[in-house]
Parts: sequence; C-alpha cells; structure tokens
Amino acid sequence: MTRAAVAAAILIACLHTEGAAQRASSTTLPPEQSSSVPPAAAFSTIVAIEDSRLPIPDDLHTPGIDTLRDKQREDIRLLVELARSKDAATHARAVRALGRLERREAIPELLQYLLTGSVEETANAIAQAFRGSALPGDVGGEQVNQAFEALIAVGAIPTDARRGVRNLGALAIAVGRLPYQRADQVRAAESYLLRTMKAVEVDPNLRPALSQIIRVA
Repeated sequence: MTRAAVAAAILIACLHTEGAAQRASSTTLPPEQSSSVPPAAAFSTIVAIEDSRLPIPDDLHTPGIDTLRDKQREDIRLLVELARSKDAATHARAVRALGRLERREAIPELLQYLLTGSVEETANAIAQAFRGSALPGDVGGEQVNQAFEALIAVGAIPTDARRGVRNLGALAIAVGRLPYQRADQVRAAESYLLRTMKAVEVDPNLRPALSQIIRVA
C-alpha cells in the first residue's frame, strides 16, 4: 500500500471515529478526577477510546492525522488516570485498554501494576504494548530488559512451595511474547521458562500453570 493510500485510509477512519470521540467527550474528566470517575462513566470512556484506536505511522503527517495523533495522546493520559482507579473493574479495563493501544510509552505505567493490580491483565497488557514501535533512543532493548526483569521477579518460584505463585502461566506467556533484540535476552528468557517448567512439573501447587508455560517454552 502506498503512503497516499495509507493516508487516505487513516483519514476515512478519522471520519468513522469522530462520532466515538464526541461520545467520549461527555465522560472525559480532568486529571484530578479521572481516577475517581464512577464505574459506568469510566466504562463508557474506555469503550469510546478503544473504538477510536488506530495505528498511525510516526512519519505520516497531515493536519487531520496530526489532530488524531494528539487525540491519541490524550486517550493515553485518560487511560493512565483511569488505571489508577480504586474500582477493580475500572482498573482492569483501563490496563487492558492501555495494552491494546500498542504504545510502548505506556509500559512504565503498566509495570507497577504487576505488584498492585491484576497480574494477569497487566502481564498481558505489557506484552501487547510491546507490539508498538520502540521508543526513541532505545536501540539496545533496555525497555525489554526492564519488563523482563519485572515479570520474572513477580514470577519467581517461591522457596516455600506451599505458597505457589499466582498467575504464573500468564507471566510466562508474557515473557515469551516480549520482542527480544539480543541473543543474551533470548537465552535469559529461555532459561527462565525452562526453570519454571521444571518447577511446576514437580510441584502440585504450581502444576495448573504447566499447559500455559509449555505454549511458550
């Protein structure tokens, strides 16, 4: 597809998403209120943002496309605020939506929720966000390293087998989906997955995660 065709397709999509953007405006709140928005209003905002998401090449510029790009930045800000909600359902929906945007700038915000939010939703969102373009200046895969270290820290096999590890399968799948750039990163991921597979094979408390780990090991 030529650049002109890409631009035309995006502009047509802009027309389709304009209505969704207008619907979202009624539920858009300033930053200091977004994290406490009622669940129903938060749900409407998240759905509108997801309906209007569209990948835009970084080097493609027209007035209409740049306007849409600015709106997407605002969408990210809104989702970041909603992910901080004390309502568990709102938090999980916002985290899921951040991942579906496939924007790596959302990853630093997502990493903290491996400890404070839904581990399964967060791990999946992090892996999805990595489908976006690398951040400027990240030529050595440092962001992948940070995410990998965070995932395996949460997914570390406990010394007391009776404690188990919640969502170990989801963590292993996320580790397997990261876009590794260097051979040492691939070796580290393979090592973690193989260690984890061996641990769950002999531990009844961890065995439910075995089928998920096998998928990526």
